[in-house]
Amino acid sequence: MIAILCLNHYVKEGVLGVVTIRNAEISEIEDVQGVWDIFAPLAQTADTESVALETVQEKSLLYWFAEDKKTFLAEQEGIIMGTYILMTEEKEPHIAQAIYMVSAETQGQDIGRAMGIHSIKMAKDFGFSEIQFNMALMNDPAD
Repeated sequence: MIAILCLNHYVKEGVLGVVTIRNAEISEIEDVQGVWDIFAPLAQTADTESVALETVQEKSLLYWFAEDKKTFLAEQEGIIMGTYILMTEEKEPHIAQAIYMVSAETQGQDIGRAMGIHSIKMAKDFGFSEIQFNMALMNDPAD
């Protein structure tokens, strides 16, 4: 496997082809749709009975693409496989926080690892001296 870091893009070449990590833009409909495609399964399994899915979608995307966050996408051949955000930790402005999501279809393909490596470089480039990783675990209910 070969890893190349350049110009705010992380390129990971492996058996599955090239995965590129790049800035995401709220003005790009493909970027927004790609992030929602990763969020949607989580939103549908969460307790959203009392809230319309459209409301969950709007609030989720507004949070993920907020001006105080840097949003990135991991993609391969135009297919968005993961996303992460970097933001300043509220109480400690020298610490970056990072939150990651990988699509269910691409889990186990080192997309999360690639985004983790990329986020460490980006946090350093943005002047943070530390990074705090946040993780949410979701298990399928027992049958």
